[in-house]
Amino acid sequence: MRCINVPELARISTLLREKRDSSTAAFNRVVLKRAAVLLVIIGCLGLSGCTLRVSYTFLDWWIGWQIRDHVSLSRDQRKTMEQALDRFHLWHQSTQLPRYLAASERLQEQLQAPSLPPQSWQDIALEGQLLYEDSLKQLMPDLVTLFIELNDEQWLEFKQSIGKKHEKYAKRYIDVTPEERLKKRREHTLEVLKPWIGKPSEQQQQLIDDWNQALKPIAEMSLQQRQTMLARADSIYQQRTELARNDLSQQLWQLITNDRSLYSESHLELIRDNQQLTFELSSQLHASLSDKQRKRLLEELQSYQQDFAYLHERYLKNTQVHPAI
Repeated sequence: MRCINVPELARISTLLREKRDSSTAAFNRVVLKRAAVLLVIIGCLGLSGCTLRVSYTFLDWWIGWQIRDHVSLSRDQRKTMEQALDRFHLWHQSTQLPRYLAASERLQEQLQAPSLPPQSWQDIALEGQLLYEDSLKQLMPDLVTLFIELNDEQWLEFKQSIGKKHEKYAKRYIDVTPEERLKKRREHTLEVLKPWIGKPSEQQQQLIDDWNQALKPIAEMSLQQRQTMLARADSIYQQRTELARNDLSQQLWQLITNDRSLYSESHLELIRDNQQLTFELSSQLHASLSDKQRKRLLEELQSYQQDFAYLHERYLKNTQVHPAI
């Protein structure tokens, strides 16, 4: 199982903050970066108060839009997908928002402590991953159906779209000098932290620099893994009508969740090492917070709790007005 780390989620958070005044389409594309994008709160990251209330409304729309960004669907496929996403959104409002509220309340209680060990940060990230996977499980039957119904032309379009993403990844993370990579990662990390704790102190910036230097480069291995995954997906596609549905679903699940069983041990070791460094940085930064920074962080988290409660309450009111929902 892939454990989501803090900087990865933080990148989403930063983009969300920058989209307050963007167009609706671009705004929602960033806001709902993943099917269960609200899980970012579990990593002590997330959305601005008003942004969350607006963007969550478009959750099912955005997932569908993201799928169509990779492959052109037929009219019947679009209709089937829209119905599936309507069901998913209702399920998410009914069952997941209360879980996010409870998780964010637990997180707030943890963050009030003067320090949190690295293991606690790993547990926080794992809880976010589990919430994400629960949402994905709800979507899987419909994703499997869509996968089976894709024709060869659509599949080729999908592979070409993913291939372009691989090219962008290489340009951003591989075709740069080590110095450029360090500089970009430092700037990005400082940018991520700013909305949450303000400007990091000199001590905190030094912690970030030490972490940045200690991270082991894995971009080349990650790109190779992505290409291997795409080749594996292609093989599954070619067998999709021959495989039992349960087997097909299980194989797709492994790909979508980046199942660790598909990775080499050498790659996994690098990932674990970098994640441990990141959890240690999170622990160190939390322990170094000033009273002002901690107050700001907790106030932000409280605003998210209010939004989770508001969105779930709105769902309950709508079901009373429209019992068929």
